[in-house]
Amino acid sequence: MNPATEKERNLAWRLLRQVAGSEQSPEGLVEATERVFDRLYRHLGAVVGPAGYAALVARALHLTTRQFAFMGNVRGEARADDFVMDGLRASVLGRDPAEARPSQVTLLANLIALLVTFVGEDLALRLIGQAWPETTGKIPGFEAEERHP
Repeated sequence: MNPATEKERNLAWRLLRQVAGSEQSPEGLVEATERVFDRLYRHLGAVVGPAGYAALVARALHLTTRQFAFMGNVRGEARADDFVMDGLRASVLGRDPAEARPSQVTLLANLIALLVTFVGEDLALRLIGQAWPETTGKIPGFEAEERHP
């Protein structure tokens, strides 16, 4: 699979910023990443199933570790009511923000890229949009208004 596109990276960054709010520290972005993956699970899990979502996340993690080896111990786990990113905090906290932030963007961008690959851009954006209805049907990021770090 090709790496995530610039559009997918921008979308990932916009979603993380939306969830993190003003908290842009590595700790805040880790928490935002965990919340984004859990929120997507609640919406995509109904479509692809818990095992399917876990497989997508596992592949996104594998792709991410090519660039950020320190993410190698992170595992996603689908539970009955939520999705947990085991090892994410331990792998990121204490790292330079210039390294930690791009790792989170890359992880989410890789998940988005996988969705686009498997279901197409239109459906992927619609599914992501269902997870963020407050965007009133428009998913930010694909316009490249705000670039990822």
